[in-house]
Amino acid sequence: IGGWQPRKDSRCHITGQDAATWGEFRDRLTRHGPGSRLTRMTSPAWTLAIETSTRQGSLALLRERELCTELPLELGTAHGQSLLPGVASLLRQQQLTPGDLRLVAVSQGPGSYTGLRVGVVCAKLLAWSLQIPLVAVDTLRALAAGHETAADRLWVVTDAQRDAVYAACFSLKTPHAPQTLVPTQVLPVQHLVAQIAP
Repeated sequence: IGGWQPRKDSRCHITGQDAATWGEFRDRLTRHGPGSRLTRMTSPAWTLAIETSTRQGSLALLRERELCTELPLELGTAHGQSLLPGVASLLRQQQLTPGDLRLVAVSQGPGSYTGLRVGVVCAKLLAWSLQIPLVAVDTLRALAAGHETAADRLWVVTDAQRDAVYAACFSLKTPHAPQTLVPTQVLPVQHLVAQIAP
């Protein structure tokens, strides 16, 4: 567990310093509670995911790689006003505190400039204040990764407005593991139809 190294005499090092029996380790976890460094070493890895690339955004909490809860957000003209209250609501649902988070993931687009800006600012604020890693996720690649079945060519398309679309093509020989064939492009709908036609 983290920096713990069991010894043959059933003793171990606590974060490389004090020696203690396993019984004392359990006592310390109980005494220090869920916010302590010892608890953080052994607690599951919770990830907060923020998606704001479209008017219909979403927040999600994942435990390890399992989706536990999701909250749709109608961003509209209110932009990011519902983001932090939404994060607080998700944490309450899982009986968590911000200190339980280990990672923040945020969509990097393509998509709405204003929505993406709000999502990234919120994600940076949370990651900085909690001192945890922040990762950016390509929106179209994430959509491709959610496809349940294998595909030689999978086009992922979202609305770019003004009769244009964002589009990218992926190979999905293994479900949930897309490989980019055609990188993200912005083009008129009719050009996309001509490009993907057999």
